[in-house]
Parts: sequence; structure tokens; C-alpha cells
Amino acid sequence: MKRNWYAAIILLALCVLLFRAGQYVDRTTAGMQRQLEAAYALAEQGDYPAARRAYSRAANRALRSTQV
Repeated sequence: MKRNWYAAIILLALCVLLFRAGQYVDRTTAGMQRQLEAAYALAEQGDYPAARRAYSRAANRALRSTQV
């Protein structure tokens, strides 16, 4: 009977871990999406140096996020 409880606890821990990982992915991709949309808007306005800087910031954020 104790093995069933241990299995349930492990399953619950895995579910919580996967849920938190999903939240992290959603949060980081939403932030990168906002940054890329801002860079795109700057490029459409013709401000290419600012668009390049905004894209570089988004790329750096993506690199930092992948190191986790």
C-alpha cells in the first residue's frame, strides 16, 4: 500500500514540475515575441539601427534563456 502512495507522490511531483516548466516556456516565449514584434515595428517605420538593436536584445535574451 505504501508503494502506491509513493508512486502517487512521485506522479504529483512530476505533474507540478511539468506545469512549472510549461509556465516558464510560455513566459519566456511571450517576452521574446513582444521584443521581436517591437523590432519588426521599428523596421517597418524605417528606423533600422533601432530595429537591429531591438533584435539583438531579443537574441541575447533567447541565448540567456537557453542556458537554464
